[in-house]
Parts: sequence; structure tokens; C-alpha cells
Amino acid sequence: MSSQAPSKRGPFLREATGLVREISPLRAMFFNFCAMSGGIVVLNYIYSAFYPASPTFGLSSLDLAQILSALALIPYGLIFIAMVSRIPRTGGDYVFTSRIISPFAGWLETWTLLFANISIIGFELLQISYVTQAFFVTMGAIYKTAFWSSLSSFFSSPINQAVIGILLVALMGGLGFTSTRKFTLVTAVFAVLGVSGILLQLALFSFGVSRDAFLANFQSYTGVSASQVVSQAFNLSSSPLRLEPISFAILGPAVGFALFNLIGYQYSAYVAGELKGNIKRTGLVSILGSLWLYTAVTWILLVPVVFSVFGYSFLHAWAYLAFNAPSQAPLSGIIPQSAVLGLIAAPKLWPIWFYVTFVADVLMFSLGPVYIFMMSRIVFAWSMDRIVPGWFAEVNQRTATPTRIYVLTLLGGLIFFLMSFPPVGLNLSSLAYYSILLSALTWILPGFNAILMPFRKKELFEMGVLTKRVAGVPVLVWIGVIWLAFILPIYVSAFIQPLISGFFSSPTWAYATNTGVSIVALIVVVGGVIYFGSKYYNRRRGVDIDLAFKEIPPE
Repeated sequence: MSSQAPSKRGPFLREATGLVREISPLRAMFFNFCAMSGGIVVLNYIYSAFYPASPTFGLSSLDLAQILSALALIPYGLIFIAMVSRIPRTGGDYVFTSRIISPFAGWLETWTLLFANISIIGFELLQISYVTQAFFVTMGAIYKTAFWSSLSSFFSSPINQAVIGILLVALMGGLGFTSTRKFTLVTAVFAVLGVSGILLQLALFSFGVSRDAFLANFQSYTGVSASQVVSQAFNLSSSPLRLEPISFAILGPAVGFALFNLIGYQYSAYVAGELKGNIKRTGLVSILGSLWLYTAVTWILLVPVVFSVFGYSFLHAWAYLAFNAPSQAPLSGIIPQSAVLGLIAAPKLWPIWFYVTFVADVLMFSLGPVYIFMMSRIVFAWSMDRIVPGWFAEVNQRTATPTRIYVLTLLGGLIFFLMSFPPVGLNLSSLAYYSILLSALTWILPGFNAILMPFRKKELFEMGVLTKRVAGVPVLVWIGVIWLAFILPIYVSAFIQPLISGFFSSPTWAYATNTGVSIVALIVVVGGVIYFGSKYYNRRRGVDIDLAFKEIPPE
């Protein structure tokens, strides 16, 4: 049911969105926190094994990349705050880019982002089973009872993993039929639970865990010593682990992974039409607040403590074996999440480690509905501009939310998840590269929006923040230049250059398929067909959709 009648003459589908402004600054911040966190409660350190290097200032390569990326993302966040202060409408980058650069650029930017996010939802659903299984495998190794072994077997079964994923998707669907106010309250609770799990680990690892006890227990429960694990990793017959001084060849891709990890801290901008109060303040609190809450509790506080307590080389070695040679890794090749480390070090505290694992699962689950909520608003904005049918912009009168789009995007995430099982067998763990490629425009175009707005939308520019000039040039332009000076070299060195090299060193089709380039190309082509097909269809009906892009969307 739509709360507004369609507009037959105006450039937009109707004269009002039907959405309600009821998201507070704090809830918007927690919304963003859930969007970027995923499994960081317990999976925070293990991905350093993808980018092995000796410590720099006591930090792993990924830890360093995360902190540097968080600093670099300040100007990116300021760009979104500047845009939201001028165009506080639902749709985020789609609305900004389509009004400043071009309608097609705005469409393609968010069309590709939609598919990147859908794939990540499928990845997180699978991670929930992996993280939970790791806890129960460790409990079985410690207590050697049939109960814990049966639980670990249950979560390792592909059929059970699929069923669990379907049930979790159903729960996400239930959240989609609540009001925005209730939805953001639930996600705020999820975020608080996640932070509590991080802080609880920080306290126990700092004051309640003995390294000597961990090393003794580890050998007792796994049958191998920590030094043997390190030796195995450093002496693998293929691709042995090496911890050498960090170089840009390692740091560049690590920063790319950090961006993949941090995307989402700006997602409150996509629901700007539902933010209440002072939009500038809400944007500042939600965007930069979530970025630095996440960075501080995880990468500045927790991760260095984990490496310090359990050993830098040992943790890299265990994670490296789990990813590259699981048959040689301890505890049947499980993911050595940080709750497992705590469980081995202090098994009597297993209820606490179970709680930590549970809140990690909750936070991984929360990413799904938050992503879907955000994506539904992008599709809603497309529909308001008549690019996709008006059916997508129907607002439920009871909840004041576009529930139809929520359900459709949720089904997209479920399809990606189920494709990870036979007969398709899609490797969701390899989708990071694919997702980063699909997100390229989302990372790059905001910089051009910042540079072009003062010149292409002068009146709009004067209405918002960051209007002062330095050397005769608006501050917003300088911020856009700074951001592009960071993100363009990262994409070229970490993704584009290896991509080009790979095409020349491998069979073209095989390489394009393995890296996801072929899928990305297909998505872009389909997006172009839909956009220009929509323009043609609307023109035949006497509607010029280009007129909508000359105005700010209705509230």
C-alpha cells in the first residue's frame, strides 16, 4: 500500500516519499557500526595471515592498514557529511552523483554496490556457522564428550549450514516488517552487544589470561606445540609463510582489504531521508563516530593485545595454516577465532567464551538486515526517479517502510548464500576481490562529487558546510582531491595493475572467471541495459526522466 498517490505530471513518481524521519544520531551510528563490523568480534586478527609481514610499530600489516585507512577515510566521511547537509534525501550516492556528475553514473555506482553487498551477506551467513563450529570443536577437544562433538558435527554439515542460513534469512525478513524506529533500536542493541564482546575480551586477555597456561593447554588439547605450528607454516612445501618487513606490495592490498572491511560506516547517508534532528550533526556522529568506535575498540585496542598475549608468529602461523593447509592446521583446520584462543587459555571460563562467540554471531547476522535496509532505500530512490517501476517504491502504511524492496534484496542475499553449496559451489571466501571491484565507483565517485559540486551546483553548494576557501578554492574541493589522491593509487596498485598482469599471464577466460571480473562485466552490462531501456520506455510514455535529475528528490 502506498501512502502517497503517484504523480502523473511531475518528474518524480510522487510528490512525497511516505518515509518518516525517526532515526536519531546515536542509532544511526550503531546502524553504521553493524554495517561494517561483520565478524570482527572474534575474526579481527586472523586475516593478517593474508598479508603476512613482520610487525611495524608493533602492529600487523592488516592492523596498520586498518588504522591508516580509518585516517584516510576521514575526508571520505566529510564528503558524505557535506552532501547529506545539502541533500538530506534517501538514496545516498545515487542521489548525489546523479545530480552532480550524471544520472547514469549515479545509477551504475549504486547498481554495482547493490550486488557487492548482496554477496557479502551470503559470506557472513556462512561465517556464522564456521565461527560457531570452531567454538564447539574446541570444547570437544577440551572436554572430550559426545555432546560437544555432536554440536561441532552439526555445524560442519553443509545441509545444516544451509538450513541455518535460511532460518537466519527468515529472521532478517521479520525485521524488515517492523518500523524504522524499531529496526534501528534492534540494530543498536546488536551493536552494543558486539562492543561488549570486544571489551570483555580486551579485559580478559589483558588481565585474566596467562600465556604460559595457553601454551601448555594448547599442546594438551591439540597434540602439537605452538612452536611446531610455527615450524609447519614456515616450512610448507608450497607457499611457506614468510614474515618479512612490510612493503607497499603487501600494504597496498592490505589497505584494499581494510576498505572492504570498513565499507558501511557511511551508510547512514543512504537513509538520510529518515534521519531526524540536525542533519549535519547526525551525519557527523553517525559517520565519523561509527568509524572511530570500530577502529578504536578493535584495531587500536583489541588486536594488538591479542598478538601480544598469544604470540605474533604463532597466530600468523595458525591462521595461515587454517587458510592454506587446513589438513595440517590444529583442531581439524578450524578458524582460530579469538574466543577459541581464550577458551584454550581459560577453559573454566567457557560460558564467557560462548557469550563472546554468540555476540560475534549476532554482529555477523546484523550486517545482513542493515545492508538490506540500506539497499532497499537505494532501490526506493531509483523508483522515485522512475528508473525502476513504481511498485518498488510502495510504502507500507503501518511501518512507513518499503517492505517489498526489503524482501527482494533479502532474497538476493539468500540466493548468493545458497550458491555456495553444491551443485554451484561458489567460493564465497573469494568474493572479497569481486566485491571490491564492484564497489570501485562507490569509493571513487564521491571524490569527484566533492570537486564538481561547487561549480556544477553553485546554489546547492552555498547551502551546506565546508564552503570556506583555501587559496581561492573551496575546502570541499580540497577534501575531494585529498581523497582521490589516496583511493586512486590504491585501486590501481592493489587491483587494476594485478588484474592487467593476470590477463597477460593466465588464460583470459579462466582468469576473468576466477577473479570475478566476468561477473562484474556482466553486471555492468545488464545495468546499462536496464537504465537505457528505462529511459526509452518512459520516453514512449511521454515521461522525460532526465527532468528528475535537475531537482532534489521530494522529502
